[in-house]
Amino acid sequence: SRFAAYQVKLGLIKIFKNYRVKPTPLSPYPYTLDPASLITRPIGGVHLKLEPITNKKFD
Repeated sequence: SRFAAYQVKLGLIKIFKNYRVKPTPLSPYPYTLDPASLITRPIGGVHLKLEPITNKKFD
């Protein structure tokens, strides 16, 4: 279980390091939570767009 959580964290780090994550117009805002779901999630899900980071320079 801890190993799986560690793997998920490493995957997210790799995504956030190489991509800019932005919501799309399909993502509702403000979110309405799905009461029938076992986990906390919005109705209709969250739609994200990944834009590659081309300039690795940090300001």
